[in-house]
Amino acid sequence: MQRHRLAEIRNKKRKIKSLVRERDSVSRLIEQSDLTEIKESLINQVVKIKSLERKISGIE
Repeated sequence: MQRHRLAEIRNKKRKIKSLVRERDSVSRLIEQSDLTEIKESLINQVVKIKSLERKISGIE
């Protein structure tokens, strides 16, 4: 009976560790996604600023 109980505890610990790894992986993916959106937004702003600079300087 004791061995069975220890095996159950080990299985539960393994499942918890697996869930923690999955959670961390999902957190990293979300973080990377957020950074990608910020990067795209910054690039769009740079393009707009450069366009405005060209208009102001009379190039366009």
